[in-house]
Formats: sequence, C-alpha cells, structure tokens
Amino acid sequence: MIKNYIKIAWRNLWNNKVFSIINIFGLALGLACSLLILLWVQSELSMDASNANTDRLYTLYRRSYSDHQVRGDYNTPGLLAAQIKKDLPDDVQYATSTSWTDWKTFQVGDKIIKQEGKFASDDF
Repeated sequence: MIKNYIKIAWRNLWNNKVFSIINIFGLALGLACSLLILLWVQSELSMDASNANTDRLYTLYRRSYSDHQVRGDYNTPGLLAAQIKKDLPDDVQYATSTSWTDWKTFQVGDKIIKQEGKFASDDF
C-alpha cells in the first residue's frame, strides 16, 4: 500500500516539475526559517540560565533618538552602574558596566599576550 502511495507521489512530482520545485523549495525555506527562529528564541530564553538568581537579573536597553530615527542597543554610559547603585540602594544590590569586546594587551614580567575580551566592573 505504501509502495503504491510513493509511486503515485513520485509520478506527480515528475509530471509537474516546476510546481514541485517551487513547493519543495518553499517547504525547505519555511523549515529553515522556523528552525532559525527556534534557535534564536532558545538562545534568548537560556541567557543567564545557569545563574541561581535569574529572576533578579536585569539588562538595561537604551533607546536613542538622532537624525529623526529611533535606535536601540545595550550600550550605556560607563558610570551608569555606579549611579544606579547610588540612587536606588534598596532595589539594586549589584550593578556592573562592561566594555566593548576588543583586543587587549596583557603583560606579566616580560611576557606580552593579546587576547580578545571585555572589561567589567567589580560587581561582575
């Protein structure tokens, strides 16, 4: 029975080549997009999941207006973490600032290495 279904499906695909290619390409594209969206959502939901206090972690998101456009990013001024701790001492236990990911040069004695990374404040 299944052999008959496969034979009929193959004949339909072979006789309608253009429509078959369009349908198979659309199906493949839809599945690929769905998988990419699933991976993105899974990555977003797993952010800081290893931390025991994930319900108490927050990330600041900044919206800026320039040239009649709204832009959003996670870049905030370097002194913002210290000011938040100072202004909201009962609500904020720890606040940290991080730098851009960049190549840094480290030296211990006469040994010098370059490493990609970020700086973070003490509360990190």
